[in-house]
Amino acid sequence: MASATVPPEYLQANHKKGDPPPFGAVDNVQTIRLSGQPDAVGETQPADCPTIMISTATPAGDHVNGWKEIPIVAGFDLNRLVVDQDTDATLPYYVENTKDLTQIKRVVITTAGIWRNGWKYANNIRNALICAAGRESVNADMDKILVAAPQWLNKEDVAMGAAQPDDVYYHKNTYQRGGPAVGPGDVRMSSYEALDKFIAMFWDKDVYPAVESIAFASHSLGAQTVQRYAMLRPSQPEDSRITYGIMNPGSFAWPVESRPIPPSSQPSCSDPAVYDAWHYGIGPGKPTRIPKYVRDEVLENRGLITERFAFRHVFYGFGLDDHGKGDTHCEAQLQGGTHLERGRNFMSMLQNLPGGYPVNHSVEYVEGVSHLDYHMVCSSLALRRAGLGCVADRDADGFGADAEEDVSVGLVSRTG
Repeated sequence: MASATVPPEYLQANHKKGDPPPFGAVDNVQTIRLSGQPDAVGETQPADCPTIMISTATPAGDHVNGWKEIPIVAGFDLNRLVVDQDTDATLPYYVENTKDLTQIKRVVITTAGIWRNGWKYANNIRNALICAAGRESVNADMDKILVAAPQWLNKEDVAMGAAQPDDVYYHKNTYQRGGPAVGPGDVRMSSYEALDKFIAMFWDKDVYPAVESIAFASHSLGAQTVQRYAMLRPSQPEDSRITYGIMNPGSFAWPVESRPIPPSSQPSCSDPAVYDAWHYGIGPGKPTRIPKYVRDEVLENRGLITERFAFRHVFYGFGLDDHGKGDTHCEAQLQGGTHLERGRNFMSMLQNLPGGYPVNHSVEYVEGVSHLDYHMVCSSLALRRAGLGCVADRDADGFGADAEEDVSVGLVSRTG
């Protein structure tokens, strides 16, 4: 497939720091940065990206006490999807507004980490897509890929004024585990059920007639959200057209009962009813934690849940310098001591499944990157695997390539 050409207005060579983005100014913060020039939240463009980086919005408030607003993002619309027909409860979301929707072939969905800053993740993935379009090795076509991001809210955000009256919201960060909403009113919808409806929106042929696939690109707590969602999502006709991109999660939902670290090392978690319960496993120990809309299925047939997860298209990305502790709960410690160790242990567990390493799963290890969301997704390896590469050939993106064992690390490396 011929390399896509990035439009000249996206090249660093044609800009200086502080220029407005090509699609128009929103404020004096969301302006152009060049490689080596940190944006408003400290993100920097990798030196090998020839394209511009657009600085992230900086709304009032914070993730601890609550956000005071959901900001407008340059090049995106902030829309709301009705996710509960009985109450008209809505899920806010960002979606690019600079593209011809009839030409979109792939939608890339990103979901925020613990800061609930969906605006930053939407901007990061859009910046990464521009970077991908400027790299011949990635072969991206910006015009055929659409970036979107749900905006999760919690009680603190509502109290500080970020939400509209009908916006669905959660307790703390329990949307990560598919927890039930705590408002508005009596709405108790699981965040995963809201994600089901969010995804379904992009299969609407009246709006997106050319869409062929959806890819998640997620990091840290956002990656925990996506991994657990991939584990529990009920079977849908479009399953084979969805890829779940999971980078540097702090912990996993383990599909099998055994753990790489002896349970005896964590006395408070020595019982599988504790360490294997949702959201660290899919055991029956704490059934009320499992999202209600899939609870019976999980409790009645663990083998089916594991097999379905193994069949799904999943990409894992791990920074080789990510030695942070991440999730410090004892359940997570039984999976490994750091982000990277847990990732490697999870890959080894997958390799030892009865059917071997799942044919539709792939993994890449990124040198020189720690727990940095933008630099993870902007690496050449991750750009292709996370759905930001060529949209014409699944094998070219790594979605259907052959698996080869990498005996040097005892894992599986998938190459395309």
